[in-house]
Amino acid sequence: MRRVLRDRKTGDIAVEVAFGTSNLKLDRHLPHQLIVSHRNDLREAGLAVPTRFDLTLVKILPWAGEFFAPPRSGAGAIIGRLSAVNRLDLIELQKDLRIGSNRLPPARDLI
Repeated sequence: MRRVLRDRKTGDIAVEVAFGTSNLKLDRHLPHQLIVSHRNDLREAGLAVPTRFDLTLVKILPWAGEFFAPPRSGAGAIIGRLSAVNRLDLIELQKDLRIGSNRLPPARDLI
């Protein structure tokens, strides 16, 4: 999940997500991809297997049961976070792709 959006008029929530896959394509250098593969990074992110995120393939999805399972009993909606190293990698990728948050349209325009 890249960011959370709230419609100012209705209060509806949506999230922007990046496509993730276990097909890592390690034989290629893909500058717009973030790979989470180290054991500690996987655990911190709540991922079961090494995962490649394509930062150019994003979708805005409504926060609804159709797309997201309800949290497990006693757990919150956040199941993991990027490690500090992965967050630094993401910041550098965003600079390279010119997709920093200051270039994103306002949330009300997205849902």
